[in-house]
Amino acid sequence: MTKITPQSLRILLAEDHPVNRKLAIRILESAGHQVRWARDGAQALKMYQQESFDLVLLDIQMPIMDGIEAAERIRGLDKKHSRHTPILAMTANAFAEDRERCLKAGMDDY
Repeated sequence: MTKITPQSLRILLAEDHPVNRKLAIRILESAGHQVRWARDGAQALKMYQQESFDLVLLDIQMPIMDGIEAAERIRGLDKKHSRHTPILAMTANAFAEDRERCLKAGMDDY
């Protein structure tokens, strides 16, 4: 069970790979954060529209809607509602062009 602390964040994690998702959730929850997960970018976008989150973690390569498109759409919603929720890319891609694509899509870090 997640231990809620004053520093707890509500985190939206979009990760399609079950092992990576389970590991990320375990690490985040053991640090006291609340985690909601989505299996792809489309589901993450829907959840983002329905709930409030302090942080969004997006895998870059997911089916249906990848992390790049999800970040762009989340930024569109943030602009519409005058807010800025931090978005971090989660990827094994380590090339400079991958980082640039993430930042260009509106992610805060890579």
